[in-house]
Amino acid sequence: MRRTAPAFALSLALAGASLHAQPAPRAPSTDDGDAGVSPTVARQRLTRATVTVRDGSTERGRGVVLDGTGHIVTALAVAAGARDLRVVYPDGRVDRARLLASDEGWGVAVLDGGAARWPEGVPLASRDARSGDAALWVPAAGARPVAGTLAQRRTFVGPQGALLRDAWAITPAPPRSTAGAGVLQATTGALVAVVVPPAGDAEATMAEGLFAAPLPVLRALESQAATNVRPWLGVVTREIRMGEDAIVGSGGLRVTDVQPGSPAQRAGLRAGERGDVIVSVDGRRVVTVADLAAAMEGRRPGDTVVLQVVRANAQLDVSIALDVLPAVSPRR
Repeated sequence: MRRTAPAFALSLALAGASLHAQPAPRAPSTDDGDAGVSPTVARQRLTRATVTVRDGSTERGRGVVLDGTGHIVTALAVAAGARDLRVVYPDGRVDRARLLASDEGWGVAVLDGGAARWPEGVPLASRDARSGDAALWVPAAGARPVAGTLAQRRTFVGPQGALLRDAWAITPAPPRSTAGAGVLQATTGALVAVVVPPAGDAEATMAEGLFAAPLPVLRALESQAATNVRPWLGVVTREIRMGEDAIVGSGGLRVTDVQPGSPAQRAGLRAGERGDVIVSVDGRRVVTVADLAAAMEGRRPGDTVVLQVVRANAQLDVSIALDVLPAVSPRR
């Protein structure tokens, strides 16, 4: 660490937030298509894995967390164009999200939910479902899973106007709020599809109903998303309100937690109410969590970044070698 000039008296906007990175890529877990689970287990699994996707405070639709990677599968229409993409987990926690991969033809997307440690996801099915299979999906935030049927394979007009074959028509017809919801095969509790809206204005096409993109589309997208790995810094931060800290005068991010075994811990970052305040990354000013995320874009595990932090009455330059978040075994 290099000690530099004393810090000036400070300010900042307060907003509790965390910065985590995506886990090390690994193949999503799959259920054996012949292995069965009880209806109760399947419903519980889906309820705990279904999230709400928002743009700021505006609800956009559903999504479902994948077991193993923590990625979120949803409809592209739910995430596209969002300026402040967020995910609300079943326990009420809200995390920023980003788009990892998408298929514009099918209108399906895979998101990184930011926390990357939500322990209760659903596995991708090991084989495609069949017409007539019992299915489950969550129609709205906080709602119980709906039992239905993968009725038949259909060709429909996708969001980009392309004719998409082998989509699932599902009954009962899901409401508009279901867009992005994961569809589980009830007998295995594994993800086999995701609900997507038809082409054009959703209100005008409700007579046609919503459809579900099939398993091969989901598997291809998750494979693509798994290669888009962000580096791990290993800190939890919050933005400082104006006048909150007499030492820091121009804004920054208070380190409230340093994760065990993380690059931040190895570099000696200090956490707590009087912990370090990050004010720049490689000379790029950071005031908000979004600033920090933007400064980390394009970084890879193994890269070294220099954080300028305020500690007590001094500014320090801290070099940190970024790493990959260790895989976490989901709880059952």
